[in-house]
Amino acid sequence: MRGGTANCTVIIGDEPIGSPVVDSPDVVIAMNIPSMMKFEEILKKDGTILNSSVIDRAPSRKDIKIYKIDANKIADMIGNAKVLNMVTLGAFAKATGFIKIEAIGKALEETFANRNKKLVDLNLQAVENGMKFVTDR
Repeated sequence: MRGGTANCTVIIGDEPIGSPVVDSPDVVIAMNIPSMMKFEEILKKDGTILNSSVIDRAPSRKDIKIYKIDANKIADMIGNAKVLNMVTLGAFAKATGFIKIEAIGKALEETFANRNKKLVDLNLQAVENGMKFVTDR
């Protein structure tokens, strides 16, 4: 991100996806205040918002589940700031149940098949720590 906010829509489903457009998401992962403010408004009732630790205020809605994820701190404790996204993925997986750790592990193994096995282990450690953060709340 340079000079503004960015966003991405991901649709998860067992059926073919007809359109990549989402008017009212089930889950929002907000990495900054402008994103939280923008997407909190359109989040479905009983939806889930995962907020980065850099967001210094809570969402105003009371009809959503809120997880504040200190992914920066967790990634630093692991020893690699680059795994912040994988910490967040772990928190997302645990908070929503949309994806299982086994599927993440398989995807990592396939992605890094011709690379260093340590990358798989590092990323899995980050995912597990993100999941544990949600579990231990």
